[in-house]
Amino acid sequence: MDERILLDTTAILAYLWGEKGGAAVHARLAAASRGKAGILASEISFAEIADVVGRKRGARAAEAALQIVSHLPLRFVPCTRDLLVEAGRLKAGARASLADCVIAASAAREACPVLTADPDFEDLRGAAGVVFLR
Repeated sequence: MDERILLDTTAILAYLWGEKGGAAVHARLAAASRGKAGILASEISFAEIADVVGRKRGARAAEAALQIVSHLPLRFVPCTRDLLVEAGRLKAGARASLADCVIAASAAREACPVLTADPDFEDLRGAAGVVFLR
């Protein structure tokens, strides 16, 4: 599993909640902790996790999830002005959310695919490679 991949927020949540595809994310994170893979995520995922977990499971669960994610063997891609402008350009031609466009722009900048369970990424295949969780 010697590869670089950027986790979309849905992949992170699948891992945290033991959902479909979570085992595949776990395997990639285990490989990353052994130095066998480079696993990335966009900083925008912190906002999405706070939002989704907070709405579905409450503020305490959201804070716990953010703490767990902060300690995973991930390298977070910063949301710089240039990256956000590129995400805005993607959004202008896509139905995907702005956060998804930030994640796709992050993957494109890092020259690696996005691992996701979100079907909206189908719309962003031109910007970054997409690997769907199964």
